[in-house]
Amino acid sequence: VKHRSNPSLTWALLRTFGLQMVVAAIFKVIFDSLAFTQPQLLKILIRFVTDYNAQNDDNIILQKVKQIPLVRGFMISIGMFLVSFVQTSILHQYFLNSFNTGMNIKSALTSVIYRKALVLSNEAADMSSTGDIVNLMSVDVQRLQDITQWIHLIWSGPFQIVLCLVSLYKLLGKSMWVGVIILVIMMPLNSILMRTQKKLQKVQMTYKDERSRLISEILNNIKSLKLYAWEKPYK
Repeated sequence: VKHRSNPSLTWALLRTFGLQMVVAAIFKVIFDSLAFTQPQLLKILIRFVTDYNAQNDDNIILQKVKQIPLVRGFMISIGMFLVSFVQTSILHQYFLNSFNTGMNIKSALTSVIYRKALVLSNEAADMSSTGDIVNLMSVDVQRLQDITQWIHLIWSGPFQIVLCLVSLYKLLGKSMWVGVIILVIMMPLNSILMRTQKKLQKVQMTYKDERSRLISEILNNIKSLKLYAWEKPYK
């Protein structure tokens, strides 16, 4: 407000909490990469077990081919354990940063809205009822807090899809394109469902505002009746 004639809440939030979101995004990239490393290690382990059993069953192979060391299997198993351990640790760090960012955003916006509500002019107070302000501090701010947990899916989703397609292509070959076709077909359907959900959310918020406004009016009238001792005349 001090530096721009047309301030942006989104830009202000990004400048304030953007670094925390970048740190969470880095953890998310590492987690997604490790999630597709585990199946590759499992594939290597299965191949090792197959080759190791084959060389032990066939004496001719033992004579002509260099033996596969057993320690290789242990190293692959240890690698799978370390990948799982690091993956779990990084996932918790990602959620920790996301939750902290969400709580900071919620606390900051609740404080700003409450501070603004205390200095509203008469004209602004007539335009914004107590129910609207309460909805801003409870419902709307909570939605912004929830965004911090899911906003990384905007880039993480395509990133995971690309990694998954590359992995499936190496395992299944051209038959993986059947899954791609199904995914492409489902995208417009998901888009329609999300637009419908957005419309219903707007209708729901309208009803919530009306309900809060009505309850506020009822409570104010009850308070007037009690303070002026008008219960018996109204009865």
